Amino acid sequence: MSKFNAPLHLVLAIVATMASMPPSSADAQIYVLNYGQNHGGQGFVSEYTMSGAPINTSLITGLFLPAGMAVCGSDLFVSDTGINDTWSTIYEYTLDGTPVNTFWAVPYCNGIATNGSELFFTNGSNADVGGGVGEFMPSGAAVNVNLILATGPDEIAASGDSLFVSFPETGTVAAYRDDGTTLSNALIGGLVYPFGLAASGSSLYVLGSPINTVSEYNTSGALVDGSLITRLHEPLSLAVSGADMYVGYVQNSGIGAIGEYTTSGAVLNSKFITGLDGPVVIVVVPEPATGSIAAVAGLALLVRRPRRR
Repeated sequence: MSKFNAPLHLVLAIVATMASMPPSSADAQIYVLNYGQNHGGQGFVSEYTMSGAPINTSLITGLFLPAGMAVCGSDLFVSDTGINDTWSTIYEYTLDGTPVNTFWAVPYCNGIATNGSELFFTNGSNADVGGGVGEFMPSGAAVNVNLILATGPDEIAASGDSLFVSFPETGTVAAYRDDGTTLSNALIGGLVYPFGLAASGSSLYVLGSPINTVSEYNTSGALVDGSLITRLHEPLSLAVSGADMYVGYVQNSGIGAIGEYTTSGAVLNSKFITGLDGPVVIVVVPEPATGSIAAVAGLALLVRRPRRR
């Protein structure tokens, strides 16, 4: 017989209390970067559970022209162009939205990805830094600001030790190693303004080819399904986690939403999350393991529609 026999009413009270507790950031799994067009141009980050329930719809506020977001380790990194519309500042927060650091001036940073230990930023070009991809440590230390030199990169996704970068103007997706080695300058070609990427395992998903469609390729560039998801209304972003896919879009009403699909293209819930304002980035964070947040690399990658043409 157990040495501890709690009264039934006490056990029921504990269970009821636990069931009524609001979700915590330790359990949070979906972060959404909102462009904020309907909020006076003020971007913000919202936080949800994997069931789509809101945790904090204003987790981070006061952004202006935000473009990229990623989770590395236990911190959230957001690129924000600000009023100068030239250099993007990178802000670091805890997963609870607490500011940690502000660093890195990256020109026209549209995309952020991580391999679990380093961060990779796509950037435009100016007199100081050429266009391409820069590599940084989460601490802010630059590893190689010109890891990859290229013109017109937009979104970036990581899978294992590979990086995939979209080039909307040329309609291509290029592949690189995370040490900067070029695997293919045109792994996928003939696309119609590819503005979204997500990589998961051996699959690569492209948003916007043709317009308002998600296509699936393998990471060698072979087409798997050119019309995996079609007839999307003003899609903005894409993320994949396990067997699920999330697509951010703008409804006819002008209000942003996220639809949930399987990775085979089946609709699970076309209005999985609603009430958004330009969901330009979706990041899916795995459940904590042994008390810590695991790295996002290879699990869920984020993409958004470019704001500069």
